[in-house]
Amino acid sequence: MKAILWDNDGVLVDTERFYFGASRAALERLGVDFDEAIYLEHCLRRGASCFDLARARGVGEAEIEAARAARDADYAGRIAGAELIPGVRETLAALHGRVPMAVVTSSQPHHSCCSTSARAPAASSSSC
Repeated sequence: MKAILWDNDGVLVDTERFYFGASRAALERLGVDFDEAIYLEHCLRRGASCFDLARARGVGEAEIEAARAARDADYAGRIAGAELIPGVRETLAALHGRVPMAVVTSSQPHHSCCSTSARAPAASSSSC
């Protein structure tokens, strides 16, 4: 084994519920109904932006960008106290120094486990 690449969301930290909650709050402010079934189908299965739903209802780009910024700030607040999934800290500690490791994610860098209070001692900023 040459290296291990860890996915942040769902492998190291359970972030999905925080992202859904922040997205739902942002869309509700735009008058868009957004529940878990819609989230699963539209965003996770199709890979589409939740803000496409707002566009389809005629919401303008400026409002969407403001809602996206608010969602991102809300999400950052929600994950600030996120904990690592049970067993992650111990696994990372056991592998630390034995194999190169890095965190990969589609999240913004400041939304990963490397920058939350859940940060594992074995995760250095150079691997995030």
